[in-house]
Amino acid sequence: MRMLVTRIRTLSFNNHTRKTGCGAYLPLDISYPEHLIKSIIEEAEPKCALSTRQLRSRLPEDADVIIVNINEFIQLKDSKPLKPISMDWNNLAYVAYSSGTTGKPKGIKCPHRGAVLSYTWRHKEFPYKPDDKEACNVFFIWEMLRPLLKGIPMYIIPDNVIYDPIQLCKFLKNNQITRMLFTPSLLEVTLNTINLKHLQDCFSTVRIIIFCGEVVTTPFFKRCIASLPHIQFVNLYSISECHDVACVDLTQCYTHDKAAFESRKFSPVGKHLPNVKIAIMNENLEHQPVGVSGEIYIGGPSLASGYLKMPKLNAERFIKTKLSPSNQPIQLYRTGDWGYMLSNGDLEICGRCDSMVKIRGYSVEVQAVEASLMSLSSVNNCVVLVKGNEGEDKFLIAYVVTNGEVTRKEVRNQLKKKLPFYMIPSYILFLESIPVVPASGKLDKKALPEYNRQLLDTSDLSGIPTTDTEKKLAKIWMTVLQLSTIDIEESFFDLGGHSLLAATLLNDLKEEFKVELTVKDLFLFPTVKQQAQLIEGRLNLSPSIDGDEQMYTQPNLLEEVERHDPGFVNIDMSLRAFWRSFHVGNRWHKGRIFVTGATGFLGAFLIQELLLNTKTFIYCLVREQPNMDSTKRLMDSLKKFGVLPKEASKATEKQKNVANLMKSRLATVKGDVAIANMGMNMDDYLHMCTEIDFIIHAAALVNLAYPYNALERPNVQGTHNIIVFAFTGKVKPLHYISTDAVFPHGLQQCSEDSDITIYHKQLTEGYSQTKWVAEQLVQKAKKRGLPVVIYRLGNLAGDRDNVCWNPQDFTLLMLQSATKFQIAPDIDWRMEMTPVDFTANIIVRITQNLSLAVGKVLHIINTRPVKSSWVFEWMNSHGYSVRTVPFEDWRDRMKLESTMSNENKKLWGLVENYAINAQFFSTLSTFRNCNLLEILEKLGLTYPDIDSALLKLYFDKLCRQGIFQRLSRMSAVNTNIHGKVVIITGASSGIGCAIAEAFVKAGANVAMAARREDKLQELCKKFSEDAQGHVIAVKTDVTNKQQVKELVQHTECSLGPVDILVNCAGVMYYTLMRNLKEEEWERMIDINCKGVTNCIGAVLDGMIKKKSGHIVNISSDAGRRGFAGLAVYSGSKFFVEGLSQALRQEVASLGIRVTCLQPGDVKTELLNHTTDQEAKNLYDGSSNTKILEPDDVAQACIYATSQPAYVAVNEILIEPREAPI
Repeated sequence: MRMLVTRIRTLSFNNHTRKTGCGAYLPLDISYPEHLIKSIIEEAEPKCALSTRQLRSRLPEDADVIIVNINEFIQLKDSKPLKPISMDWNNLAYVAYSSGTTGKPKGIKCPHRGAVLSYTWRHKEFPYKPDDKEACNVFFIWEMLRPLLKGIPMYIIPDNVIYDPIQLCKFLKNNQITRMLFTPSLLEVTLNTINLKHLQDCFSTVRIIIFCGEVVTTPFFKRCIASLPHIQFVNLYSISECHDVACVDLTQCYTHDKAAFESRKFSPVGKHLPNVKIAIMNENLEHQPVGVSGEIYIGGPSLASGYLKMPKLNAERFIKTKLSPSNQPIQLYRTGDWGYMLSNGDLEICGRCDSMVKIRGYSVEVQAVEASLMSLSSVNNCVVLVKGNEGEDKFLIAYVVTNGEVTRKEVRNQLKKKLPFYMIPSYILFLESIPVVPASGKLDKKALPEYNRQLLDTSDLSGIPTTDTEKKLAKIWMTVLQLSTIDIEESFFDLGGHSLLAATLLNDLKEEFKVELTVKDLFLFPTVKQQAQLIEGRLNLSPSIDGDEQMYTQPNLLEEVERHDPGFVNIDMSLRAFWRSFHVGNRWHKGRIFVTGATGFLGAFLIQELLLNTKTFIYCLVREQPNMDSTKRLMDSLKKFGVLPKEASKATEKQKNVANLMKSRLATVKGDVAIANMGMNMDDYLHMCTEIDFIIHAAALVNLAYPYNALERPNVQGTHNIIVFAFTGKVKPLHYISTDAVFPHGLQQCSEDSDITIYHKQLTEGYSQTKWVAEQLVQKAKKRGLPVVIYRLGNLAGDRDNVCWNPQDFTLLMLQSATKFQIAPDIDWRMEMTPVDFTANIIVRITQNLSLAVGKVLHIINTRPVKSSWVFEWMNSHGYSVRTVPFEDWRDRMKLESTMSNENKKLWGLVENYAINAQFFSTLSTFRNCNLLEILEKLGLTYPDIDSALLKLYFDKLCRQGIFQRLSRMSAVNTNIHGKVVIITGASSGIGCAIAEAFVKAGANVAMAARREDKLQELCKKFSEDAQGHVIAVKTDVTNKQQVKELVQHTECSLGPVDILVNCAGVMYYTLMRNLKEEEWERMIDINCKGVTNCIGAVLDGMIKKKSGHIVNISSDAGRRGFAGLAVYSGSKFFVEGLSQALRQEVASLGIRVTCLQPGDVKTELLNHTTDQEAKNLYDGSSNTKILEPDDVAQACIYATSQPAYVAVNEILIEPREAPI
């Protein structure tokens, strides 16, 4: 109510000044901080200030303040009006303060004429009806008199209502509002929060909505017109300094040409208002023809008089020029917007006129560098220029006017917190003043002094090399980093160094000084000065620091948390609004999400999940790289991890869908999470603060060898910046990606609710330390009210579709080396792997169901890791020859191999600095994930096991990609299967699918038969990629005798005579006989019995004629012993056993073998078909033990059919070890 009363008083004060004939008024928003209010009053020098007793304390003590009461204004209507003073529409009406791109508020002097023209035009173009009721909050200063002048009531929306969608809708409905001005983002939040039926009910009386203040995107407007089709939507291009400029009826445009409208990225702004002048000019103030873009200049009666007491800025922004040679010069305002005029007179806006140059492959906004310099307290003025030839030694030089004693090094250190390294000027030159051209007030570049590189290089003596070693080092650094100067006390990584450049630097240092430094040395001694001391010590040129780390001190993590803590933020009102609308509608499903780390391994799959399984619009914060903009970098990353196809012609359907959805639902934002405002300019940052609905912060620099100081900026400062962003503008839930590394080694059963603060002294690796500090910052933000979910991840494995894996992953590198060198370490290591697509899916699901996890920590960590020795045994049993050796022997071999190629250095780098001994593996901590399992159960999901099927998928795909060495196949020489023709029924899933794949890999020609033709075709395509023989798919129902005969005919025609028949089609239902599930009885008999006889009948004649063949019937251990709950199924399998025994006797002399495979419980679809839950609950024991995989049965089938012709394997009973019959 306080804000509402303030609005009413503002209106009353304004009317009072108008009635009494007083001069201009200046509204002050009580939300301004005290120092800003004081600054405005000092600058504006008002004659007096009108306030209430309650708000008097917000004004400076020495201000001339008149304390008023609202009742006094009510009495004015009956009082005799004062004699008005003489004025016209050029007189100043009010001064409105508005913050620009620099963030410093500017007082805009607005004469009466701007409001008069705007009011008059809008009253005529969109006239009020007698029953109109207008609501107002946004742009209140400009809007408050518009309805009152026509006798229409104005309803003032309180500040605690305007940004609360639920309360706003209630306000509109209760007051039967008919028109209102919205910013697009405000209406979009409302659309995302309120369900459609309730929304339409609350907006039922609204006739006109006017958009202002932001660009209206076409997808957003389509939502508006679809959700609220009865409303007339108007787009108003309005600028504080120019009042209303252009306007268009969006509803009419959309209705007139829907196709043309939808082809646009942004909605049109229409034609300019009467008397408004628009000029499109280039940098030389030359007018551009229709259709040619340039900067937009605005003139006419609605123009502001200028900025209050800012003559320099007025000269820059308000210029005088001719619109045509025959016209008199008029004043125009330089908007900073980029656009062009259409032939029909419409104005098109393209964006902002930010200056952009390329330096060392990076895109640099020179104006952003200038703005950052100007934000420093030590800088009064500046100009930044680009020097050097294109494509050569190009660099930035800053001419700076300071307001006191400051060194260039101090200026650079302050800029590091605000700008990426490539935007920091190479040279800074101090001046007493910036020269300008007197006639135009523009920068006089010719008058700037010439820089002297040698003088500038030696201006800060503390930063120049002095010893011979320092000079040699500096020269090498400048070559590697492509810099023209080096401060010997600045870090290699602050100057743009990274892991790849580090390798180059270390090689160059080895060649120059004949000493071998490691990556760890580079991080412990990251400056030229420190490295010089290290090298001189190793060369015995000075006291040695080799072998100790006294120059590097482990950080105090508790102090680091306090140092980076953003501190208290008053967001009580925003929090109340957030929680009030928390349970209303599916507000996250169509919201705006801000994703960091999108170019990383997990980030790629988060993008895929968000696009395919939500309706969100995704903003990805992406750092630029040399000669690669943010969009291309993201695209390359998505291709690298298989989310997008590397070649469009080979795209899968999923990849095509992702590519199409990206066009309309994803945008990249160039920036850097580690610097102020995440590298965005102030306008973009503030826009994002209110645009974004929730955040996934996945960005982190992951390197297990780097110390804390090398990872602090991206991991700790980056998280600090994200938290500030989450609090600013509106409350944005934060989904924070943490790591299991916040726990030290050697712990058992670490839980999600463990207090990790007790481990701050036990963490020694830089990555663990930075992530621990960052997570503590998030926990502090949670205590202050920020909605937070923390996800601690374990080891991410490849996805289960294309098996794309992080190429730097330690587990992958270990397995890759095992297949390549055929040795592995004999260690006690439990391999923990979680498919990355599962992880991404869970995180995205929780973003859409925030109530499931808000405030919780979740361990997405596989709590059932598999022993590495088991993995190596699996490899040997699947054709990968691997020999285990003592860890020390294996380590020596890896060190030797690292000298052979750069590819082998990846694993050695981790072993050398991280996994240094066998004990490292045996002391890895174990974890619990009770919170996560509870959520998975609610979502109907289970955590994926590391089983034979998953390993097989991984190894097969990685072999095809050339990452693993191909396995030695079970070929014809060893199996007698090569070239055989095999029919397999029930081949679309389970055992039949596994048997088909095994035969294909063994070189057989396979006919896969089943009823699901689409599934068969998919499997055929998959198996053909890795096949020695041929494979075909034949749709077949084994209970249909004619279809079975056609199957055999098709097979013999395409592949040749049938050598092997595998009768695998079957069904199983748990039933109690007393429950009389007669339809299921009949189905089991039809498929399990008749299906077998139909298939045998179709192939037997051919086998007899060629006097060879093999019939494999997939029976069951239930064919050897009847099982309760499976009476009919057991009977059907007894039939198969009896049939097989008798048939075997009849055809043995004809060269035909008959084998029965008798598997126990197997992990297939059969276990899920039962409808008699009573029987299943009583007798299904498959969940009590580890059951068979389909591949286990397939290997038995290969064994039976690959024996010499004189050997008959009549029966194979294969069961889970713990469940024998």
